[in-house]
Amino acid sequence: QLTSAIKSLGMVHLLPALTSSRFHDPSARAAWFRLSPSVSYIACALAKRMVADGVTKANVVTDADDYSGNFAVLVGSVLKTNGRTVLPTV
Repeated sequence: QLTSAIKSLGMVHLLPALTSSRFHDPSARAAWFRLSPSVSYIACALAKRMVADGVTKANVVTDADDYSGNFAVLVGSVLKTNGRTVLPTV
C-alpha cells in the first residue's frame, strides 16, 4: 500500500534504516532513497575481505530480521563461490 501511495502521489520516500524494506521501482514517478548501505554492499565487501585475508571457514551469526538474514545468505554465497566453507548455524 505504501509503495502504491508514494508512486501515485509522485513522492520521495526516505528509508532511514538498515532494516527498511527494499523497493525497486524503475518509474520516474517515485523516488526511493536509503540512508545506510545496502545489505549486498556490506555483505560483499566483508566476504571479499575475508577471502583476501585467507579465511577458509566461516559462520555468520545474525539477528532474526530480514537485513541480517539476507546479509548471512549473501556472505555465504560469496564465500562458497570462492571455494570457502560456510559452517551451518542453528
